[in-house]
Amino acid sequence: MNNTVLEPPYSKPYWLASEVGIWVCTLSFVYLLLGCALYLASFGKDKKKVTTEQKLLRICVFSSCFALARMVSDHTVAFVGWRNNTTCIRTVNVSTALYAPSIYSIYVFLWFRQNEFYSNPILKHLANKHLIRFSRVTILLLFIAGFAVTVLFQIPEVTGWDFKATPSGCIDVADIADIEALPTILVVITIVGQVALLGLLVYPILVTKKNQQQMTSSRSVTSPKVDRSRPLLQQAIVGRMRERGSVGMDAARKSSDVIDDVGSSDDDISHSELCWSEGESTDCESQAGDITMHGSTRGHRFTRRDGGSPAPRRVASLGSPKRIKVRKLRRTPRKSSMRKREQKLTILIKKVSILASICVASDVTATILQIMISLPELVYFFIFDVNLLINTVCVLLSFKQWRKIFFPRFTPPTPQPHDPPSSGGNTTNTHLPNHDPHGRNLDNVSIRSGLSTHTEMIVMSRSGTPEVHDVTRV
Repeated sequence: MNNTVLEPPYSKPYWLASEVGIWVCTLSFVYLLLGCALYLASFGKDKKKVTTEQKLLRICVFSSCFALARMVSDHTVAFVGWRNNTTCIRTVNVSTALYAPSIYSIYVFLWFRQNEFYSNPILKHLANKHLIRFSRVTILLLFIAGFAVTVLFQIPEVTGWDFKATPSGCIDVADIADIEALPTILVVITIVGQVALLGLLVYPILVTKKNQQQMTSSRSVTSPKVDRSRPLLQQAIVGRMRERGSVGMDAARKSSDVIDDVGSSDDDISHSELCWSEGESTDCESQAGDITMHGSTRGHRFTRRDGGSPAPRRVASLGSPKRIKVRKLRRTPRKSSMRKREQKLTILIKKVSILASICVASDVTATILQIMISLPELVYFFIFDVNLLINTVCVLLSFKQWRKIFFPRFTPPTPQPHDPPSSGGNTTNTHLPNHDPHGRNLDNVSIRSGLSTHTEMIVMSRSGTPEVHDVTRV
């Protein structure tokens, strides 16, 4: 083995560019590690309540620590690795060994991310036994291949690599044809595991998109035609009139002008039909303000009979727009909240899938550059350090509060003041009361509103007596 000491490559362009780039990566990892540590400390020290976000953040801290150790080893390669063949081989092996835990921690993080998605009640139906087995095989494949690559890369007889110190630095002088097939196979297996992990992240998006398309097509086939030019009340009345037919309409026109109080659902339908069929004298939409929720009326519409006195005409409440609106509000909150949760989860899955795609693309690109282009080992180390930085930034961006990691607060947040505990059934309020311009205390304001348009507001005055104010909107 030739251990001749060579001239230092400090003035060469490749060395200067690589060393500057490695220093940038080193400082970046120091900053990210500090941000992760501060954000992790903000969760407190309660060991009984460890959230999934804390576990994932600890994986990022673990990966960043090994990445920093890798950067230190790369600086050793830059300043010592060029001296002789022995230092070249040893420094390269140390850097390669430190790279493995840092990069594979990223994929452990992504695996836990996809496992968290399938544990969500919204996507739990997708987590069948076949998918769970596939997921476990994927992470096991990544572990085995990564460990094998890390160990075998330390044995030149297995890899076929031949590192030597040259005037251009520490370089692998072996021909690409001399590289053994086993390391190449392990690298391919690792890439397949990465792509499989990416498929586990994308699978829920594909299934959700397919289900949405099926639901849209089924709705377009089964949904009736609706006349959007008419109000909802008129559409409902016209539809019921068409169902009853022309006979029901004729009978409705011949009925009395004075209608009794609503008693049954059939009466409600007939009243609504009369209201719409005699649109010349009345309008159902204009009478919506006179309808209560109990089937009675608050006001009367008068129609003059032929030669007679005006008679009150009551309007039924079946088709009241207010009632339709209240029913809609009663039914939609749970559905809307579930829909919002699904949308948030879908957005998060898409975000993580895109970030994971960037990680895989960066890994594959760095591997191809190492195989296809002959460069000094220091340049390769710089390329893989950039790859580590890209992967770390991507996984940190997958957190909901990623801004707190990238832009940490160096001062601890001030605790929120709390009211003192009550004793003897009496509570004291330490803050000053809030008053309006008229001197009334607005700290204790309650709104009393019924289903009608009449609204009252109860305001506590300075003397402590309640005052009732009418705030009805006209």
